[in-house]
Amino acid sequence: MTDPAEPDSLRNAVALQGAAIGRQEDILQRVMEGLQSLSDHHDRTYQSLMEQFRGMSMGQPTTAAPAPDQGGLAASAALPVTNTAPREPNLPPPERYSGDPRTCRSFLSKCSLIFELQPSLFQSERSKVAYIVSLMSGRAGTWATAVWEQQTPICSNLAAFMAEIKKVFESPVSGREAARKLLRLRQGSRSVSDYAVDTLAADSSWNSDSLFDAFLNGLSDIIKDELAARELPPDLDSLVNLSMRIDSRLRDRNRERQSAPPNPPQTGSIWLSNQRDTRGSAESFRNYPRPHEVDRPEPMDLGRARISPAERERRFSSRSCLYCGTSGHYISTCPLKEQAHQ
Repeated sequence: MTDPAEPDSLRNAVALQGAAIGRQEDILQRVMEGLQSLSDHHDRTYQSLMEQFRGMSMGQPTTAAPAPDQGGLAASAALPVTNTAPREPNLPPPERYSGDPRTCRSFLSKCSLIFELQPSLFQSERSKVAYIVSLMSGRAGTWATAVWEQQTPICSNLAAFMAEIKKVFESPVSGREAARKLLRLRQGSRSVSDYAVDTLAADSSWNSDSLFDAFLNGLSDIIKDELAARELPPDLDSLVNLSMRIDSRLRDRNRERQSAPPNPPQTGSIWLSNQRDTRGSAESFRNYPRPHEVDRPEPMDLGRARISPAERERRFSSRSCLYCGTSGHYISTCPLKEQAHQ
């Protein structure tokens, strides 16, 4: 038998759980409001810092804004806040430089782009040098740390610091060595675009005319053959663009040729494939004269004169019998031929 007090206890438990859930909802609501307030405060602080950075970069003194009176607070709160200053792009930092001579120039160029596109973050030469030092690792990081700890004058001069990095880590290539490398450069099986990148990246100090001849000389034979039938462009850029278009078309044609289905084997002659004999293709093929039947006289008719090439052509074109020259039958069913064999 059920205890009468159990429904009351269940109702009390459910009521307690509902009250607890209500309190949790209130707490969550207050937490969300607090997070929203922090987010708004963060945005206002960020905008204020950005305005100060821009003022410093433009050489204008930064002054604190006067506190508005209490009467203007309500009016200003009703107006939307607009930010007319353009926001700088958010760029990822360059990869760490460990001292590889092949990537030295690329690393410094990427750092220069960061300084160019985010000027508000780097207000001084010293901050730019510190940023570069923070991205150096390995033996390059060891060298940069030693220079920074010594606080030499180049730590406050970006151009001098970059020049020192190039002098220490970038392997210099003499003009003669670069010229020899350029003369040995060939396209091979690569695309023209890859070959052009290597040609234009060579630091040979050659003029445009010399690079024109070197690039043309290193092209593959198939590209040279295509250029031989055309008038050469007047400058290097035009030659590179024309060669790239030719290379692209040739590669597309080669892929098309490889993907095309093979041609079906040709059987019989064109005349045989085009004839429409009512007796069917099997009989036409059976009655079609074999080469030995056309060129060789019959064994029982050795004394018969062979027909001339013109007469043979006439009989072929008119679909006449090659033995007697009349129409209506072929050589395999010629009555004169059967009589001659009797």
